[in-house]
Amino acid sequence: MMQFLFFIQTGIPLNDDDRLEWLQKIGATLSEQWSNKEGAVIGCSALKIKYRRILRGFCLNYDPSTTPPAESPLGQQIVNFLHLRGSFELLSKRMESRGSHFMPPSLLQSQFDTLEVPTQEEHVDPEQGRVRGKLVELPIDMDPKEIVEKTFKILSSSTDAVQL
Repeated sequence: MMQFLFFIQTGIPLNDDDRLEWLQKIGATLSEQWSNKEGAVIGCSALKIKYRRILRGFCLNYDPSTTPPAESPLGQQIVNFLHLRGSFELLSKRMESRGSHFMPPSLLQSQFDTLEVPTQEEHVDPEQGRVRGKLVELPIDMDPKEIVEKTFKILSSSTDAVQL
């Protein structure tokens, strides 16, 4: 994993193969929390549908190369995603002002180029039509405390997807 940090620090975007080990480590953490019947909040840039499938696959008993996840052992929604929307200009400005960070602002465009915007359809089992998680979309220019409050309010509601 250290070689990938070196790539990022030197401005080399990661490809799908590079990201796989990282996604597997995150997925293993999710799986461990799930098996202990605990929750977890993990921040990462799961930019592509297949990355999100990989993460779901660690908690749900299904092949991440296919769409529908199987019934979860506890029968509840377990993998939710928060998508914070922001313009390239706003994110670039924030990255420039944050000072020391392992990811240089020069990689922001590659993140935008790679992004497959999440949709609620990713969370629906097409065979049963049942929702297997929620998608929350909020603007990134909201106050961080408000983002957390709205996210938890939405996740605890019966609504499947919310976009503000």
